[in-house]
Amino acid sequence: MNTLITQCKCELIRTVRNKRFVIFTIVFPILFYFILINQVNGDVKIDGVPWKLKLMISCAAIGVMGSGLNTLSNRLSMDFSQGWIKLIKVSPLSPSIYMISNVVSQLFLNFLIVFIVFGVACVYQGIGISFAQLIIIGLWIWVTSIVSILAGIVIGSLVPSDSAQVVGTGIFMILLFLGGLFQPPNLSIEFIKVISKALPMYYIVDIPGDILFHHKPKIYGFLIILVYTVVLSVLSIFAIIKKQVGRS
Repeated sequence: MNTLITQCKCELIRTVRNKRFVIFTIVFPILFYFILINQVNGDVKIDGVPWKLKLMISCAAIGVMGSGLNTLSNRLSMDFSQGWIKLIKVSPLSPSIYMISNVVSQLFLNFLIVFIVFGVACVYQGIGISFAQLIIIGLWIWVTSIVSILAGIVIGSLVPSDSAQVVGTGIFMILLFLGGLFQPPNLSIEFIKVISKALPMYYIVDIPGDILFHHKPKIYGFLIILVYTVVLSVLSIFAIIKKQVGRS
């Protein structure tokens, strides 16, 4: 346990010192928030959900998504390419502790990202819901951030270090555009509607509003998030095993 805690601290320090982490997970979503919150009245409702609340949830989701797809994937890819895992095998630190520490530290950072984005939104315009509801939404985004963490592990394990950043950023931008984070799919053209509702990001942002204002969460939304989580879990395990065998 002490080894895991120490390694988690090391991973946290590494990540916080990374400018890419600060840009994609903190600066980027907050900048988006300030730009878009002033384009539309915060009390205007989209699909029955106040714009200021939907935007806050979307920006927090962007932060945790960028953390996994950009920061974690690039860090893992660099570690694999530089032979870090090979060195771990001959050290007291096991590869399993190394991977678990990356997941745990990323979850901790995602919690901070959600806290910061929610804090900025509450101070700037308020959100119009109770503190308990705010906590529930924050926990929802935090728990579902495991999807982007797993995706980051898959990219970091399978994609070479010189391409991981490009691939991670590319997927990040595609999900940003197609995931319905800022524009509801019902305002998009038909094929984008179909794609949006097949992606987990749409439901990660949409389900909290459904629960709070419609009291009818989409059950298939939970199933889609679960399917992505299971598939990415299997792929991440396969990718790590393949990388370790390939370098043994």
